[in-house]
Amino acid sequence: MARALVLGLLVVPLTLMTNKTHDENGEWRLWPSESPPLLSYEGVDFRRIGGPVGSPDGIAGTAYTPGGGLILQPWPASPETLREVWVLDHENVVRHYVAVGATAVR
Repeated sequence: MARALVLGLLVVPLTLMTNKTHDENGEWRLWPSESPPLLSYEGVDFRRIGGPVGSPDGIAGTAYTPGGGLILQPWPASPETLREVWVLDHENVVRHYVAVGATAVR
């Protein structure tokens, strides 16, 4: 009985953490990655597209993802015109994100 209780005390919090990460970032992990598949920033939802890309010109680091990646965006930008961002992780890999439902990418 004690083993089942200990197992339950371990499994339940880990399951809740995994579900929370999946709901927020679209990945099945305990903690969010630096460049998750889904990203919500400045009231806009973004989806990661493609693989690693080069760092574009004219962008500035403005915030961090829940996993610690640096969000890069054209500067200055407003939520109305924000259609794409990039995320730089700690291994200097840049990922490109496009706003969900965006009809055109600049």
